[in-house]
Amino acid sequence: MKDAVLRGTSLYVLRQDPADVSYWGWYSSDVQSHPSPTLTLDIYDASQLPDLNLSGRASLQLPGNDSAWDLSSLLFPSAKSAVVVAQPQVRTFRCRGWMPVTDPIPEVMRSGARAAACCVYPGYNYLAQSTNPPVAVIFQTENSSAPIAQPPLPLTDTNATPVVSSAAGGGLLVFGYASKETPLANGSGELSASQHNLRVLDLNDLTTPILGPAITLPGRLLGVTDITSDGFLAWSETKTRTNSRQIQVSACNAVTLSLITGSDLGTNSGCITTAGRNLFSVQGHDVVCYSLSDAGVLAGTGRATFDWVPSSLRLTTTPSVTLLGADWQHLFSWSYADPKAEVLDWATDRSVD
Repeated sequence: MKDAVLRGTSLYVLRQDPADVSYWGWYSSDVQSHPSPTLTLDIYDASQLPDLNLSGRASLQLPGNDSAWDLSSLLFPSAKSAVVVAQPQVRTFRCRGWMPVTDPIPEVMRSGARAAACCVYPGYNYLAQSTNPPVAVIFQTENSSAPIAQPPLPLTDTNATPVVSSAAGGGLLVFGYASKETPLANGSGELSASQHNLRVLDLNDLTTPILGPAITLPGRLLGVTDITSDGFLAWSETKTRTNSRQIQVSACNAVTLSLITGSDLGTNSGCITTAGRNLFSVQGHDVVCYSLSDAGVLAGTGRATFDWVPSSLRLTTTPSVTLLGADWQHLFSWSYADPKAEVLDWATDRSVD
């Protein structure tokens, strides 16, 4: 099972069969020898809990020659559809003892440090990539007793970096990716550079999905909010050559994009995440909440301080929207409507994933 979402009185369960075939270590097996997985969406009637009754089921096989795929969570552009973004793991290069670089702007480059000479850079043919691009798997769910799985729809070409920050609403699927990636120039210490893009898949008419043109972003897509059929707001980030992190908020009508505002978080900014019109940033021992007002002003609205530095942030939406943060030994929970954060101390022999 890959995901489960309760919407109203229906429970949607996403399954993959067979499970991922991933390889770690010095050698990786030939992906050609393994079948492509099948995705199945089960819809259960949850109106009489704790009893669950299967209402309907739809399945499809992902494109051939890739046995291991990364899947997004279940996304719901409308009450009539559910979507999963699937992308082959082999696009991030398999290598024998070398370090694969998979991020559009690898962390070693973001920090200003040089990458080791043995790094493998996407798009430069050190090892063969998958011939499959990222795809949208679309399920028609209006009739829960007879859902329909549509053929996978390609989202980018195979030379693009992996799809990030997928979001859905208003009959649209929105996602980001990068292209024209360049590695570090020999001996120059220059940072990797990419052209960051946003794209929209219009699913208001499921019989004829429309994939819009690539829209240039000022930076890497972080998140999308306020999605309607007329447009949405997009968070993005860039880093300067002095390693200062800059945040941008833009308005998009699915065809063009206009910058609304931005903010410089400085060089002390750690991990970040977004939720609606709020952005959370680790800054030293603090986690700071920034909020975007209706007037387009981005300002700090809350802060939680710890005697340790969170290395990851994650948002949960059940039963309420809560921010979780952790390092290998600590965990905190913060309902950001409340200025105080509850800190959970873990024994030193335990870890947090």
